[in-house]
Amino acid sequence: MVVGSSAGSVGRAAAGAVAAIEALRMGEAFGLDPNHMADILNVSTGRNNTTEKKLKQHVIPQTYASGFSLGLMTKDIATAVGVGKATGKEIPFAEACLAYWSNALQQIGPDADHTAVVDKPKS
Repeated sequence: MVVGSSAGSVGRAAAGAVAAIEALRMGEAFGLDPNHMADILNVSTGRNNTTEKKLKQHVIPQTYASGFSLGLMTKDIATAVGVGKATGKEIPFAEACLAYWSNALQQIGPDADHTAVVDKPKS
Protein backbone atom coordinates (compact mmCIF):
# COMPACT_ATOMS: atom_id res chain seq x y z
CA MET A 1 0.00 0.00 0.00
CA VAL A 2 2.89 2.35 -0.71
CA VAL A 3 0.87 4.34 -3.25
CA GLY A 4 -1.98 5.03 -0.80
CA SER A 5 0.46 5.92 1.94
CA SER A 6 2.37 8.27 -0.36
CA ALA A 7 -0.83 9.92 -1.54
CA GLY A 8 -1.90 10.48 2.06
CA SER A 9 1.49 11.95 2.93
CA VAL A 10 1.32 14.41 0.04
CA GLY A 11 -2.16 15.51 1.05
CA ARG A 12 -1.16 16.03 4.68
CA ALA A 13 1.97 17.94 3.66
CA ALA A 14 0.04 20.22 1.29
CA ALA A 15 -2.79 20.88 3.73
CA GLY A 16 -0.40 21.30 6.66
CA ALA A 17 1.68 23.84 4.76
CA VAL A 18 -1.30 26.01 3.91
CA ALA A 19 -2.78 25.73 7.41
CA ALA A 20 0.51 26.69 9.08
CA ILE A 21 1.22 29.65 6.80
CA GLU A 22 -2.35 30.95 6.98
CA ALA A 23 -2.28 30.70 10.80
CA LEU A 24 1.00 32.60 10.85
CA ARG A 25 -0.35 35.40 8.65
CA MET A 26 -3.58 35.64 10.68
CA GLY A 27 -1.56 35.95 13.89
CA GLU A 28 0.63 38.63 12.34
CA ALA A 29 -2.53 40.58 11.42
CA PHE A 30 -3.35 40.61 15.15
CA GLY A 31 0.14 41.85 16.00
CA LEU A 32 1.60 38.52 17.13
CA ASP A 33 5.31 37.83 16.64
CA PRO A 34 5.59 35.24 13.85
CA ASN A 35 8.76 33.71 15.29
CA HIS A 36 7.06 33.24 18.65
CA MET A 37 4.03 31.73 16.90
CA ALA A 38 6.29 29.25 15.08
CA ASP A 39 7.86 28.28 18.41
CA ILE A 40 4.43 27.67 19.93
CA LEU A 41 3.23 25.65 16.94
CA ASN A 42 6.33 23.48 17.20
CA VAL A 43 5.53 22.40 20.76
CA SER A 44 1.85 21.78 20.06
CA THR A 45 -0.30 19.35 18.13
CA GLY A 46 -0.17 21.84 15.25
CA ARG A 47 3.46 20.93 14.57
CA ASN A 48 4.25 19.64 11.09
CA ASN A 49 7.06 19.67 8.55
CA THR A 50 6.24 23.23 7.48
CA THR A 51 6.24 24.59 11.03
CA GLU A 52 9.54 22.88 11.81
CA LYS A 53 11.50 23.35 8.59
CA LYS A 54 9.92 26.17 6.60
CA LEU A 55 8.27 28.91 8.66
CA LYS A 56 11.36 30.47 10.24
CA GLN A 57 13.66 29.45 7.42
CA HIS A 58 11.64 30.54 4.36
CA VAL A 59 8.20 31.99 5.10
CA ILE A 60 8.84 34.53 7.88
CA PRO A 61 11.88 36.08 6.14
CA GLN A 62 9.93 35.82 2.84
CA THR A 63 12.86 34.17 1.03
CA TYR A 64 10.67 31.32 -0.30
CA ALA A 65 13.67 29.13 -1.05
CA SER A 66 13.00 25.66 0.38
CA GLY A 67 14.11 24.03 -2.86
CA PHE A 68 10.79 22.40 -3.81
CA SER A 69 8.77 24.10 -6.54
CA LEU A 70 5.10 24.93 -6.57
CA GLY A 71 4.83 23.03 -9.85
CA LEU A 72 6.14 19.82 -8.34
CA MET A 73 3.96 20.11 -5.25
CA THR A 74 0.87 20.70 -7.37
CA LYS A 75 1.77 17.74 -9.60
CA ASP A 76 2.17 15.51 -6.55
CA ILE A 77 -1.18 16.65 -5.15
CA ALA A 78 -2.84 15.96 -8.52
CA THR A 79 -1.35 12.45 -8.49
CA ALA A 80 -2.63 11.90 -4.95
CA VAL A 81 -6.10 13.08 -5.98
CA GLY A 82 -6.02 10.71 -8.94
CA VAL A 83 -5.16 7.82 -6.65
CA GLY A 84 -7.93 8.86 -4.29
CA LYS A 85 -10.51 9.03 -7.06
CA ALA A 86 -9.43 5.59 -8.27
CA THR A 87 -10.65 4.17 -4.96
CA GLY A 88 -14.16 5.26 -5.80
CA LYS A 89 -14.42 7.20 -2.54
CA GLU A 90 -15.38 10.86 -2.34
CA ILE A 91 -12.36 13.03 -1.53
CA PRO A 92 -13.69 16.62 -1.33
CA PHE A 93 -10.92 17.90 0.93
CA ALA A 94 -8.18 16.56 -1.36
CA GLU A 95 -9.94 18.06 -4.36
CA ALA A 96 -10.26 21.42 -2.59
CA CYS A 97 -6.58 21.26 -1.68
CA LEU A 98 -5.69 20.62 -5.32
CA ALA A 99 -7.86 23.54 -6.42
CA TYR A 100 -6.13 25.85 -3.90
CA TRP A 101 -2.63 24.85 -5.03
CA SER A 102 -3.63 24.95 -8.72
CA ASN A 103 -4.87 28.51 -8.25
CA ALA A 104 -1.54 29.50 -6.68
CA LEU A 105 0.26 27.79 -9.56
CA GLN A 106 -1.69 29.89 -12.07
CA GLN A 107 -0.97 33.08 -10.13
CA ILE A 108 2.78 32.72 -9.53
CA GLY A 109 3.94 29.93 -11.82
CA PRO A 110 5.47 26.48 -11.52
CA ASP A 111 8.99 27.65 -10.70
CA ALA A 112 7.98 29.56 -7.56
CA ASP A 113 8.91 27.86 -4.31
CA HIS A 114 6.01 25.97 -2.75
CA THR A 115 6.45 27.96 0.49
CA ALA A 116 5.05 30.99 -1.38
CA VAL A 117 1.66 29.27 -1.77
CA VAL A 118 -0.21 31.54 0.66
CA ASP A 119 1.68 34.79 0.17
CA LYS A 120 1.88 34.45 -3.62
CA PRO A 121 4.61 37.04 -4.29
CA LYS A 122 4.89 38.03 -7.92
CA SER A 123 8.15 37.00 -9.57
